[in-house]
Amino acid sequence: FTGLNEDFHNRGRRSEEQVELMRALWQEPHVAFKGKWHTIEDAGINPRPASGKVPLWYGGHAEVTLRRTVKWGDGWMPLAYGPGEEARAAFDRLRHMAEEAGRDPATIGIDTRVSAAGEEAEWRDTVGFWKSWRHPSDARELLPERPSAPHRGPLAQRSYRRDAALLERRRRFAVGKLQ
Repeated sequence: FTGLNEDFHNRGRRSEEQVELMRALWQEPHVAFKGKWHTIEDAGINPRPASGKVPLWYGGHAEVTLRRTVKWGDGWMPLAYGPGEEARAAFDRLRHMAEEAGRDPATIGIDTRVSAAGEEAEWRDTVGFWKSWRHPSDARELLPERPSAPHRGPLAQRSYRRDAALLERRRRFAVGKLQ
């Protein structure tokens, strides 16, 4: 931030303005924008995304991150939560905030992580916790009050499959059958 002559403490508010600007650039061939931090006279990007949108995923655990996720996000990466009651409480908080904002919580993807490092019993417990919530990229299963939602984020699915493949290699290695 110092090298860019930017204030670290207003980075979140600046990012909100940047999301507004990025969305305009993804949707329109030419954009004029005047914000508190950014001014663009006439700009565009080419090629623009065919859908006019690029998925926005937020990572973090601060309350303001959850608010931004509900307002603009396609998904949330709860980086500070391992399996347990704290994670459940965070998912409940996100669900409540989405409902309060009039947004279906099932439209918000959630991407969790599993590390194959450490003892097998430990990572098996971690996998068991996330599996109890079902597929970690499937918001309808992580937020079970909305079982009919069709959202399943492809980025999170790839991440889950990659982690599952790593876990399987770790399991085979642990029993001496690495192929």
